[in-house]
Order: sequence, then structure tokens, then C-alpha cells
Amino acid sequence: MKKYLIILFIFMLLAGCRYFKKAAPTGQVVARVYDKYLYSSDLKGVVAAGTTSQDSIEIVKNYINNWIRQELLVHHAEDNLSGDQQDFSNEIEAYRKSLVIYRFETEYIKQKFDTVIPEKEIVAFYNENKENFKLHENICKAVWGQFPKTTSNANLAKIRQLFKQDKGQKLEQVCSTLAINADVSDTTWVFFNDLVKRIPIKTDNPDEYLKKNNFAEIRSEQYIYFIRFTDVQNRESISPLSFERDNIRTLILNKRRVGVLDKLELDLYNKASKNKDFEILTPLKIKKIK
Repeated sequence: MKKYLIILFIFMLLAGCRYFKKAAPTGQVVARVYDKYLYSSDLKGVVAAGTTSQDSIEIVKNYINNWIRQELLVHHAEDNLSGDQQDFSNEIEAYRKSLVIYRFETEYIKQKFDTVIPEKEIVAFYNENKENFKLHENICKAVWGQFPKTTSNANLAKIRQLFKQDKGQKLEQVCSTLAINADVSDTTWVFFNDLVKRIPIKTDNPDEYLKKNNFAEIRSEQYIYFIRFTDVQNRESISPLSFERDNIRTLILNKRRVGVLDKLELDLYNKASKNKDFEILTPLKIKKIK
């Protein structure tokens, strides 16, 4: 509870300090808690445009009740904390510095950061860190289609044959005409568990299912599904580069970002040291522990 009180006080003080100056409230007094007042101007923006009258009333009532509860808690906390315990000037200054540094670093990164990553760098990163790319789930490439159960037997036989024979262009044409939903691109790795969310594959052992089934025809109450697996990578194997490319790009960019900011900090320190912009006036004396 004490932790939440401290956080609450920090934000209240932030709201009152010069960095977060808020306009003086105006309008009619809506509620009061001891010597604190809630004005009608404080309710501006509480209700979104287009909200019904009934919902608006409920939203405003909840806002007022929450405000009262918070002010009561603050009043009680202030009565039970000493002046020193209510002094958050150090925390506020530390928070302000963090915001200033974050804002500066963000702008600096925009100006100095190179986001172009050559393919050879991605490949090199992958090869050097393969053990970090072990799969925790099965992934697969597959072509599949979902068809109404009312599809004629003649069309079903044609569709079945096309899926089995890997007739890409013809399969795409048939699916675009007859399928409710389909993916015949066969270029993207997907998690097997994500595929199961779209196709009602029933199995208690995904590893075994993927080993034994290259093609499957699955029927539900309303639909017939055809699926052919064109590639599989089982969990605990090394994830393919094509599946990890976006992840690797993010890792490289994060590493670059840290490097850019570390260099900035070091350069600033070295420059300030050279120009004697800082000095340690009183050397620390550390007592030896016997």
C-alpha cells in the first residue's frame, strides 16, 4: 500500500510542478472533498463524442466517485505522513532528468541512426547465433483451402487432385472461385498452433501428426478443408533464417541503438574531461573493512 501511496504522491506533485502546469479550473463546482474541489471544467474530455446520454451520465458519475475516493485517500495519507515523507523533490527531479534524456536520445537516434541492414549482416548474425534460434513450437509451410460442404462431388474431386499434385496456378484459380478462404502461396512459415486455429486439425501429438501427414482432408459440420504441408520444422530444431529475418533485424537495430548511445555518452564524457567541464572536488575516503 505504501508503494502505491508514494506513486500517487509523485504524480500529484508532478501535476503541480512547473513542468506539468495545468490551467486553473473554472465553471461550476461539481464535488468537494475537505478543501479540494472538482469543477465542471475538470470533466472536459471525460465523455467521448458520440456517447449516448445514459452512458454519459454513468461515465461522469464514475469519474466523480473515483475522484472522491482518490482525494479521500490522499487526505488520509497526508495526515499520516511526516513532512519529510511527503517531500518528493528528489524523485521529481530524477523523473524530469529521465524525461529530458529520453527525449534527447529519441531525437538523436532519428538523426544519427542507420536503419539499413545488408543481407550479409543478417546472414552473419544468424550463423553466429544459431543456438539462440531454437524453435519452441512446430512451424510449417502449407497450402490450404476451406470449401462449403455443399460443393459438388465433381468439384471436390478436382480440388482434392490439385492439392495432391501441387498444381500451383490451377489450384489458385480454383480456390479463388470456389473457396471461402484459402492460402496457396506456400512461401511463409507459420506456427502449427496458429494454423490449427484456422483449420480444425485434431491431434494430441503435433510432432507425430506432421511426420505422418503430408496431405489431409478435414470435414466439419459446414466446411471441408484441404491442406498440404510443403515444409516442416519441428520444435527444438534450429529455426530457418527466413522465419527469423525480422527478429534478427530488430536485434541488430537494438544493438546498434545501444552502441550509438553508448558512444554518445563516452564522447560527451571525454570532451567534458578534456575541457575540464567537471571535476571531483572531494575524493572519497573508503574505510577498509577489517
